[in-house]
Amino acid sequence: MSDASVAALLRSDEPLVVIEAPAGCGKTFQGAAYARDVSQTLGQGRLLILTHTHGACGVFAERTRGLSGRVDIRTLDSLIGQVATLYRRALGLPDNLSTWAYQNDGAGFEIMADKVAGYLERHPIIRQALARRYPVIVCDEHQDASEAQHRTIMALRMGGARLRIFGDPLQAIFANAKSDKAMAAALAQWEVLKANAAFDELDHPHRWQTGTPALGQWILSARTELKARRPIPLNGPAVQGLRIVRADNLSPARAAYQLSRAQRTPIDAAVQGPVMVLAAGNERVGALSAFWGRRIPIWEGHTRSALADLVQTAKAHNGDADQLTRGIVRFTTSAGAGPAKAWTVEMVQSRASDSDVTTSRGVWVG
Repeated sequence: MSDASVAALLRSDEPLVVIEAPAGCGKTFQGAAYARDVSQTLGQGRLLILTHTHGACGVFAERTRGLSGRVDIRTLDSLIGQVATLYRRALGLPDNLSTWAYQNDGAGFEIMADKVAGYLERHPIIRQALARRYPVIVCDEHQDASEAQHRTIMALRMGGARLRIFGDPLQAIFANAKSDKAMAAALAQWEVLKANAAFDELDHPHRWQTGTPALGQWILSARTELKARRPIPLNGPAVQGLRIVRADNLSPARAAYQLSRAQRTPIDAAVQGPVMVLAAGNERVGALSAFWGRRIPIWEGHTRSALADLVQTAKAHNGDADQLTRGIVRFTTSAGAGPAKAWTVEMVQSRASDSDVTTSRGVWVG
């Protein structure tokens, strides 16, 4: 459970290595360092780094700068999309995959992943060819992989690729449509993966070592309590770097938010700088937005599919004024009104310095 033991395990001959680590404990550092070292030893093959977001791709690209000829960095969806494009006829998929996948709120991506996973499982020559091209694969934030995405990665292992998987089940993102049973199955999948791999953990809070080491230790302790399904105590002595402000919502209306002047003053001071707002649902975030007079920009997850739909409409109906107008109306209607569909709503400007945390009936501002 140290940086050295994890580094050694990653560089071992084990075909499957799983590393679990909380945020700030060095997952990306270890993965990028391993990629830099091992990519020089692969002969004709390349090391492949798979992430879930383009932002994460950018982080790995920065940390492996100068190795573009030896390292490929891409999202898991893009790898699956490449295989699906090459074998779309055999998979029974349409020719216009980039447009089709975004329809119905992006449902095509999971259909595509399921078909690709099954195809690789049934055709050893295809998975072996991919494994020869990518003999070593680093998977980032694998706790967020769907069942079909996970099967795709395991098929590449069957083809001969060495896997180095990083993740943290406590950071798993579950869509609103997932039931408790589905979420439990996803967490169980992670535990099965660990049991069948060479496993180690990172547990040193590097991110907080400069300035607020006590906060890093507190975060790890809180994580231990959460894993044990115990509540996090917030009534003990203050931790250096963590300030807790408690406030009670006084509004009699269910969808509104109101505080006393005394309780509001420190919260208003906190939101003058970069801040992240977390709430149980979009309704509460809407109330908080009104509470601050719409001064804080809100990113609403349920509007992203509306933008994808607008882009695909523009591609498919270039020059058709009627269809383009309908697409714009659908976009503005979806983005500006309607019921919230996302599991969470975030205003994403994270705070890099000391954390100010405000709690009120499930609302956190920090």
